[in-house]
Order: sequence, then structure tokens, then C-alpha cells
Amino acid sequence: MDSDFQSRHTSNAVLEDITRQALTKGKTDAESKVPKIAREKQLRVRQRLPIGSIREMRDNHPQTTSTNPFNDIAAEFFIMPLINRFWSHLRDENARESRSLLSKKPYKGAGTAMVLDATMLSQLLSGTALLMHAARHSPAFLPVLAPEAIELAVNLGTRPTSVWDEEGKVAEGKEDIGFGKQASVLGAALEVTLVTLDACWDLDAGKTLGLEHTVLLLGVKEWSEEIFKTLERGEKLAGAGGQGLMRVKSAAAGVLLKLEDMISKWRNAMIQF
Repeated sequence: MDSDFQSRHTSNAVLEDITRQALTKGKTDAESKVPKIAREKQLRVRQRLPIGSIREMRDNHPQTTSTNPFNDIAAEFFIMPLINRFWSHLRDENARESRSLLSKKPYKGAGTAMVLDATMLSQLLSGTALLMHAARHSPAFLPVLAPEAIELAVNLGTRPTSVWDEEGKVAEGKEDIGFGKQASVLGAALEVTLVTLDACWDLDAGKTLGLEHTVLLLGVKEWSEEIFKTLERGEKLAGAGGQGLMRVKSAAAGVLLKLEDMISKWRNAMIQF
């Protein structure tokens, strides 16, 4: 128990440091971090790739030098399996709940299923943020990992994980921006988004996200903007003390700043899509 607590505390401290860097650092030269040839090949990938294609893409990048072997296996063996298995679990849980709605004792996954507990969801998102930061120089980061991680974060930060868990708990109109979520889940979702956007800005100034995932990028902007405005009005957030509230607000502000830089740079090209 003590070792588990210490491990979580260390992970949280590392994530706080990464988030702080993303919030405070200026622009960096992407060319010094990713070889030009690898970046050009990344940007030519115009669609999401299945997991089986990630190995092929990695093998086709002999020019890419890396001091961290994790970059070569992050997508195929760590991040995408984690995301895909979670989606599979969530789909199965919601299917069970939907089938049992008319029974006398309906199945209720959220709150009783450990994976869908707020604590577990926040740890899942925090772990994803750490993995994304470590994998920012993976050949699959821009075309595969970034959009998948952002989509996971936005979905867990907005939509109910259970068909039951919003009923009677959230003011009308707040479900779509995540105010039914615990502050820990919403904050972690925003931090995943911030860490991912920060890496995308360093790698190609957000070009891949802006041009190939325009709808997703604009959706994130609308979501984070609404959260920030709602908190600015002084509305309460479930499970948020002073520190939790500042975590969410700071992360939302950081996401908005990163998005403003990206959208401003690629606005004209994005309009054509």
C-alpha cells in the first residue's frame, strides 16, 4: 500500500512538472528535436493508421536516430493498446447497462466497476499524459498518437462514462463540457490535451493536427473555452477544492493558448478543408 501511494505521488509530481513546463515555456525549435526527414514522412501520412501499420512505419524510418528506445515501441506496445483496450472495456460496460435498463435490478457499471471510477479514470489519463510526453519523438506521434490521445481526453472529459452517472447530478447544459465529472478527471483530461498539444507545437507547429484533424482541434477549442469561461463566472466544479479548481483552470487556459497559436498559424489553410 505504501509503495503504491509513493508511486502515485511520484507520478503526479512528474506530471505536475511536465504540465508546468508546458504552461510556462516559450516556443522551441522543432528541427533540433526531430530530424527533418522523419518529420516530412510523418506529415505525408494523411489518415489514421491501424496498429499493424505502426511497425511498418517505424521500420521505414532508418534515418531517425533516437537516444530513447521507448520511441520505437511506444505506439505499438504501450499507448495504443492502452487506449484501445479502454475503449473496448467502455463499450462493453455501456452495452451491459443499456441491455439491463428495463430489468428490476439494472446493471450499473460506473462507481462499482473499478476501471470507471473517477480515481481510476484520472490515473488512466495522467498515465497517458506521461506516456505521451515520453513518446513525443516517436515516428507515430503526429499521425497516430496525438489525435488518439486528444480524442480519449475530450471524450472522458465530456461524455458520461455510464448511462447512469449523470442522472440528477448535473445542472442542465453542463454535461457537454464535463461539469458532471470529478475535478480530478476533468483536470487530467485537460492535462493530456495540453501535453499533447505542446509536443505537436514543438514538432511541426500544429500543422498535422490543424490540417488533418481540423474538426477535432476546433472541438477541443470550444470545449476548453467553455470550461474556462464557466469557471471564470465562479461556477462550482464537482470534487474541486482550491488546488483542484486551479489545476483545471490553469490547464484549460494553457490548452486555449496552445490552440490559439496553432489556429492563428494555420487558419487560412484550415478554411480550405
